[in-house]
Order: sequence, then C-alpha cells, then structure tokens
Amino acid sequence: MKRLLLPLLSVLALPFSVNAEESFNYESICTLTSEYNSNYTIEIYHESSKQLGIMYYKDEPKFSLTFDSSQGYGSPYFLIEKFSKKFNPFYKYYYTGQKIYGSDETRTGQDYRSGSRVSFIGNIPLSEYLARTEKEQKKVKGNGRSLLIDLGSAFHYLPDTQKERKDFYEIRDGEWFRVAKNFWEKDRKNCTDYLYKFL
Repeated sequence: MKRLLLPLLSVLALPFSVNAEESFNYESICTLTSEYNSNYTIEIYHESSKQLGIMYYKDEPKFSLTFDSSQGYGSPYFLIEKFSKKFNPFYKYYYTGQKIYGSDETRTGQDYRSGSRVSFIGNIPLSEYLARTEKEQKKVKGNGRSLLIDLGSAFHYLPDTQKERKDFYEIRDGEWFRVAKNFWEKDRKNCTDYLYKFL
C-alpha cells in the first residue's frame, strides 16, 4: 500500500509542469538486494543520463540515490539523501543534491552526501572483467554486484539534529552499519543489460 501511495504523493507535490508519462516512472528497472539482509533493497527507476534509485527497508523508502561517473577517468560515484516525497527518483530529471536555480538550497531542502562505488561481476572488479576475453569472461561465476564504499560515512552525517542522529545511531551501529559495509547484488532477470553490468 505504501508503495502505491508514493507515486501519487510525488506527482501532487512536485512544483513542475511536466508530461507525467514521459517524465515519471514508477516501475523498477533494476533491483539491488543487500547481501547482508534482503530486507534492504535499492530500486532503480531511470538510467539515462544518471541512474536514479530509492533505498527501501521493508518496502519503506528511506533514501534517494543518484549513480553517476565523473568526467575524465570516469570514476563511479553515488549521491545520497533522505527520501523526499516532494522531489525524488520517480521523476526523470531529479538528481540528488539538485539546487534551486540561483540558490544554494537543494530542491528537497536536505543535505546530501557522496561516495565512491565499485562494480563487480562475481568477485571480479568490472574494469578487470571487461579487460578479459569473451572466453575468460564466461568462466567468471556469480552475479553482478556493487559496493558503495562510503555508505557508512553517509549514514553517519545525514541525520539533521542531535536527537535524530542519536536515534539513527542505534540503528546504524547495528544492522544499517553492517548493510553499508556489504555488497549489493543484482539479478540479471530484473535488470536491464546496462544496469546489470555497469551499475
């Protein structure tokens, strides 16, 4: 029920005049599941030009994420902020930390954090996997996986108030912190080819 209500709330709250069919997507195109605890998932809703997703805990949206790569060498990174009902990854032109034009304030009014990430096929980093021949690649066992290296740090700094931080620490220092240090696994059946390999 909660997931059914989110799209409606998102449309009503956004201050933009847009074509909903073209600009919004409520169907996940890739699911990443925490290897530590499957109650934690990341659903991706857009993949061009940035990959936009939501981190859920037991179907409850907790954080919005943007996945991208820096120019030049192309180092992969992610941006994360607390989930906002008024501006979030269901909307194609959202990205984490997006500023209001002419202002330093973000559209969600929230702080955000960034971190590096590494993609794997099985236990092989993607860069090494791609450097191998097709014959060698077929020998690699295991699903596509992602490691969000600085996710634990983001969990540390995202709470706004001392009380919120204290409350969150009780969670973070337990299961959330363990989730942050572990892999996120992709299933080829529920990811586009591009996201399965490069996200």
